Amino acid sequence: GSSRPPPRCRPLSPSSSHGWRAAMEQAGGRPVATMLSGESQQQEAQPVVTGRAVSGSLYAPGTFPRSSASAAPPIYRVAGGGRRPQECIEVDIRLRNATSSGELLRILAEALPRFDVGSVVVAFCTAAKLDEGKEMATLDRSPAWAVLQGRLIDCAHLLEPRGMSMVAYAAARLMWGHEALLTALATVGARRAPDFGATDIAKGCWAFAKLRFVQEPAAAEFWQAVARQAETKFRSPRFVDVSMMAWAFAMGGYAHSAIFSEICKATRAACDTLPPRSLASIAWACAKTSHKDAALFQDIARRAHATLTEFSGHDAAAFCWAFSAAGVQADDLYESLGTHLVSSGLLRRLSAPLAAELAWGYAAARVHHAQLFADLEWLCASHIWDLEAEDVTGFAWSFASLGRAESKAWPAIHSYAARFAGRFRASERQVLSWAFANVGLGTLPARHEPTVGGARSLGSRELT
Repeated sequence: GSSRPPPRCRPLSPSSSHGWRAAMEQAGGRPVATMLSGESQQQEAQPVVTGRAVSGSLYAPGTFPRSSASAAPPIYRVAGGGRRPQECIEVDIRLRNATSSGELLRILAEALPRFDVGSVVVAFCTAAKLDEGKEMATLDRSPAWAVLQGRLIDCAHLLEPRGMSMVAYAAARLMWGHEALLTALATVGARRAPDFGATDIAKGCWAFAKLRFVQEPAAAEFWQAVARQAETKFRSPRFVDVSMMAWAFAMGGYAHSAIFSEICKATRAACDTLPPRSLASIAWACAKTSHKDAALFQDIARRAHATLTEFSGHDAAAFCWAFSAAGVQADDLYESLGTHLVSSGLLRRLSAPLAAELAWGYAAARVHHAQLFADLEWLCASHIWDLEAEDVTGFAWSFASLGRAESKAWPAIHSYAARFAGRFRASERQVLSWAFANVGLGTLPARHEPTVGGARSLGSRELT
């Protein structure tokens, strides 16, 4: 009877602190998992996500032409099966040793005409590392960078599975979703899916999910092909690959039961060694896809108790969202985690959108941690104009459902609703109307789109 909004937690993604916008839905009175920021290398937040760091995206020179038990898989096949020119190998060494985007661009300006396919890939992947999440801001002004991008698109169809996954992963880190590049990579991936290893599937799928390359024809063919292969790749992967695949398949909408059964099996085997980010990411993926495994959630909760002081605010938001969305009660854990977030000061440093997710997780579980909610109300009121309508709706429902009618956040929420009444969707207005009535704020302001001079536009936030 509380017009309860569903969880719309941001994907605990590898390298982002903001998440995707998700629709508010109702389904039989139960929350419907839509979107939250998996581990990236893990904001998210994040997401979830702050992404988890994956190593080994570049390889030693001389390994590209062939693959063996002791060598890294090839990035591409050298024409005729020969070895790469020594000059290209030496260029690769210089590229990998670059310590800044400026240094890398200087090498490109000098040596790009002599690059082979391997050098193009190494340069692009090195650029993604050196750009440090700035979405190509350190690269875009260089003419040499534009030339490199064009060369990469032209040679993408020549890549082996490892080269394809490396380039896709680097493109996602740079947030460069060029359709021609992604289509070429997806075509290679679909054709060579049987040759993919766990790392290739993890990086390729994570990248396409992060760039939201899912429904296009080439993308759909890729996802279907690798989904058929994924369930056979969990025998001995690194857990970071398991985590990335879980997040990617959940975000991409390919929640095959067989895949998630293998993900849960791999998680259970490694659970006693997992950090909070991994625990939160797997729990989020299972909740997002409605995959039921009560025993796994119990194992994750036990491990969370043991690593409680290692939780970041982002981890906690994703973790609590997942447990509440999955309908798993863990009141003692929530209480302890709330005390940790408050006493460490982590909560007040959490982004306001993620704080809205955390508030939903606690309110949906009916865990009323007084000091945690006092800090959440402060965050809401302090950052009200940075929020989207869905965030404000989530805060309002959470505070009202726990009876916090005296919250100092209500004046800020009411002002936001009055100024931006036209921004709320019908389902959000229904939730807000219930919340306002429940705490005695009266009726919701009428819908209109005011012209407010200087008012800040609250555009949709993107993940990464």
